[in-house]
Amino acid sequence: MENCNEMTTFTSQMFLSLGIDEDKVRSLLDKCSAEVSNQHRAFFDLLLERNKKSLLNKAPFDKQEKKVFLDTHRKKKQDLKTVKKFISFFEEFLVFLGSKKDSKGDLDKAIGFLSKVDSFESVYLKSLVEILLALKFDNYYRVEKRVKFILKIDPAYFIFNPIFPGIKKSERILLEKTLFRAFAFIKDNLKNKTLKKVFFTYLNFYYYFQKDAFKALLKDIDTNWSLLDIRELSKDNRNSSEYLFFLSYLLTKKKLYSERFLLLKEHLEEKKIKEMSFSELSLLVAVVDKEIIKKTFFKNKITNLLRQKNDYYKYLVFKVMEYKTLKELISGIDSNYRRANFQLEYSFYSKKLISSHFKHFCLYKLLKLGHKKKSMLWWLIQ
Repeated sequence: MENCNEMTTFTSQMFLSLGIDEDKVRSLLDKCSAEVSNQHRAFFDLLLERNKKSLLNKAPFDKQEKKVFLDTHRKKKQDLKTVKKFISFFEEFLVFLGSKKDSKGDLDKAIGFLSKVDSFESVYLKSLVEILLALKFDNYYRVEKRVKFILKIDPAYFIFNPIFPGIKKSERILLEKTLFRAFAFIKDNLKNKTLKKVFFTYLNFYYYFQKDAFKALLKDIDTNWSLLDIRELSKDNRNSSEYLFFLSYLLTKKKLYSERFLLLKEHLEEKKIKEMSFSELSLLVAVVDKEIIKKTFFKNKITNLLRQKNDYYKYLVFKVMEYKTLKELISGIDSNYRRANFQLEYSFYSKKLISSHFKHFCLYKLLKLGHKKKSMLWWLIQ
């Protein structure tokens, strides 16, 4: 960005907000100080986390929005403390994993670690710690059970429920290094080759793990799946939906859409649908037929989805409503969904842009819906 005029465009401000390079922003401000308005200057000063309260007077917010902005910023500082607390806890935990076994002492310590990880309120972190402990104690049944539990978690779930929301780049790097050491322990100690392949393939679904360190971790692990491999895993687990989300996601990644269609069709049974997670249900709607939609058990399943409070499930509802017959079903259950889908999404993501942990996703959705206002960007810099 050489021209100072470019610094104040929507596109430039958006990219600087999404992937802040503090040195670059400071350099641009020094160079373009005379040509940048007070409001634009305030935008970049806030981006650099300078005095929030005084700068907010120059932001395009009303009184209530300023309060929300400051409250969210205070919460962000608390989140940073939680990250540091977790890294300290996990460092201690990794030392324990590498120590020699002492049956009585180890059991007491393991209980203590499980108790501590509960305080972070993350099903993913708790499952990861349980997997690592089960490997240390050679409890492979428990390892398999917790890996299968993780496989049911939609990667999109973490957009709405990040393990640690709003963390800085420096903390994210520290956190990744810590997690990679845990993954390396799993790599070295998980003997079941299929389960290891499944686990690390699942981790590879996460775009933010596409780093050199993670690629190096995967170097000696087979994460390549032939169609025969996929069919064998599906056949071995045809009586349950334990691998449904994983296999569907994998087939989509490999662009094997007809195979995915057949896989989903196999799960159009009342018993399986009743036991499914809502994430799995959101996949199944692509193949569900009108006869099933009319069934009471299916309507009850959708009703339960609509009752969920977490924002992730609202996202799933929007996905499900892309299908006309299901839009009609949902509108019949709850009249609040009778408006056009784009209106419902705009209303939801506009509100969440102001106060949620998934502001970047809100911005993406609003831009996709055709809404582009500079005032939207201010919420990215809390």
